Amino acid sequence: MLQNDNIERKTERFFSSFTSLTYKKGETIIRAEDPPLGVYFLTKGSVRQYLVSPSGETLIVHVYRLGSFFPLMWALNDIPNTFYFEAIVEVEVRRAPRDKVVDFLK
Repeated sequence: MLQNDNIERKTERFFSSFTSLTYKKGETIIRAEDPPLGVYFLTKGSVRQYLVSPSGETLIVHVYRLGSFFPLMWALNDIPNTFYFEAIVEVEVRRAPRDKVVDFLK
């Protein structure tokens, strides 16, 4: 447990120097067709990751909670983002440049 607390503190400290952004409930943070502007660290609220099927159905892939960061497939593996990320409630995030996050995680 102590090690997890230390990792959480280091992560919060790292992201604290980057841009803080607020999104209202239902607001899109990242659109599937747009390249992400960085990696987002969730400091308040919840975010749903979803895709829209060819028939137009919304399929929820994941729900991010406090302390999560996204989109990692794009950040770590250079896989184009095909998902939407939307605020479930009012959300606060910190957005950091992809290269700095990758260096931090290494």
